[in-house]
Amino acid sequence: MPDSGRSQLDELTSRALLDAMLAHAPVAVIVHDRNLKIVRINAAFHQITGCGDEVLGKSPWEFIPEPLLSELGLKEKLPRVRDEGAVIGPEELRYRTPDGRSVLLWHLAFPLLGPDGTVKFVVALVYDVTTQETAVRQTALLKEADETRRAMLLMLEDLNETAAALTGAKRQWEKTFDAILDPLFVYDREFKIVQANRAYAEAAGEPMEHVIGRPYYEVFPKTEGPLEMSRAALQSGSPAGQEILCPSINRCFFVRAYPIKSADGRYQFSIHVLEDITARKQAEESLKKIEWLLTKQLPMEEYTPPYGNLLALNTSREILNSVGESTLVGIVRSYLDLLGTSAAVYEKNGDYA
Repeated sequence: MPDSGRSQLDELTSRALLDAMLAHAPVAVIVHDRNLKIVRINAAFHQITGCGDEVLGKSPWEFIPEPLLSELGLKEKLPRVRDEGAVIGPEELRYRTPDGRSVLLWHLAFPLLGPDGTVKFVVALVYDVTTQETAVRQTALLKEADETRRAMLLMLEDLNETAAALTGAKRQWEKTFDAILDPLFVYDREFKIVQANRAYAEAAGEPMEHVIGRPYYEVFPKTEGPLEMSRAALQSGSPAGQEILCPSINRCFFVRAYPIKSADGRYQFSIHVLEDITARKQAEESLKKIEWLLTKQLPMEEYTPPYGNLLALNTSREILNSVGESTLVGIVRSYLDLLGTSAAVYEKNGDYA
């Protein structure tokens, strides 16, 4: 990379970059002062816990009700981190959000030391593992999140260091990049990649040295030019998003671009995040099939079983509303598989199974 590019990249280790990464990281970050009052939170905290900025300046026990507070044990754990320098976790906690959702959280609390070796802040990391599909996935997530914790610790400590520590800080935020599970990269005004995480290189199927310095649309996802939302983010200076399909790997992504500006408001770089929404799109397709089955009107001359026409019955959405979409998805998938089997038997024997 040219020296000018490295110089610009070094600027990303500033407070502005840290703020941007905290804002878009999927891990909730909660920073407490020595009185265990919350002084810093990020966007993931709002999404995971359902709490807003009203918690700033408060201790967790001032807004988490009993008996949930006792179940979490925060009133005993956080003072241990502050007074003993203890590290609590990783551990799994069952939490109920203000809107009544029950979520399973991965939780880790650790001390942030000052130059004199005393605990200045207590930092907690929280990740929502409710929707993880397998225990193997959760184990991998814990390892990745632990890497994030170590990188975040060093980055937060760097806020109290002088400009001479910028080189070391750069290495640490690169580790944080690699700890994020979604494909993510940083590109310049010419849409050339100046930094990428491990997940992006793996998605592209390219070694990292073949990724850096190339226009992202020649790497992954391959397109004729920059995505429309990238141009929009560059022109407006505001975040933009777009859904894209990658037939080569049979995956669907929702792509977001977040511009990073200098202190005087000049555009510097953009952070580009790809969220895999393949499972969600497949679920939507299944629901469309269900909707068709439940609303399809049969011709009068077709045979009606003695127990009634279920498809006609369901035009009122009675079964859909009673059973629920997620349960009905499984039922209809089995029904479609049975139809396929029956059709094959008919072709072979001349009669349905």
